Amino acid sequence: MVHRAGSRLVAALGAVALGLTAGCASVSSTSGALATAAPRPAWFGDDEQAVEQPAVPEGHSIGHRLAFWIPNRIFDVFDIVRARVLLGPGIGFTVRATEAVDVVLGAHTALMVGIWGPRGEPRIPWPIFPEIFAGAGISVAEATTEDGLFTPHYGTVEFGAGAMVGLVGFDVGVDPLEIVDFVVGIFTFDLMDDDF
Repeated sequence: MVHRAGSRLVAALGAVALGLTAGCASVSSTSGALATAAPRPAWFGDDEQAVEQPAVPEGHSIGHRLAFWIPNRIFDVFDIVRARVLLGPGIGFTVRATEAVDVVLGAHTALMVGIWGPRGEPRIPWPIFPEIFAGAGISVAEATTEDGLFTPHYGTVEFGAGAMVGLVGFDVGVDPLEIVDFVVGIFTFDLMDDDF
């Protein structure tokens, strides 16, 4: 009798430990959201049901969207046009008629002064910012530095051109998709996923 009770106690403690371990493993390392609780082992008993943890909703709340509505719309307007001067050592040129039809060749480490153009992610488009770029390619066959904090981001359907010779360069462009992002942003939709 004591042996049977002891066996059940050990089995129950093992199940609890297994459930805690599975529950910890169900936390997503990238989003922090809780996933559905892991199913219990078959030997634990059919009368026990797995308890589902509430999932954390993705995206921003309506209150957050309304609080950041004005700055996000201002940034969306600036995302439409690229108008930048580059100051620093470099050489190269770029011509863009969407991502599918572009030519890129050159490298520079410069101070960007002006309007960024498409940001590609939620970040403040400071009018003066350091920039590092190196790349070569035609159309989709490109080898360039990765988009990051100090590398320029070009929109998928952006039209534009740029050149850099010696210590001075320019980069201009227009992205029609950012116009759509601005219009739908008025209704708090974020097409380009770049709102704060």
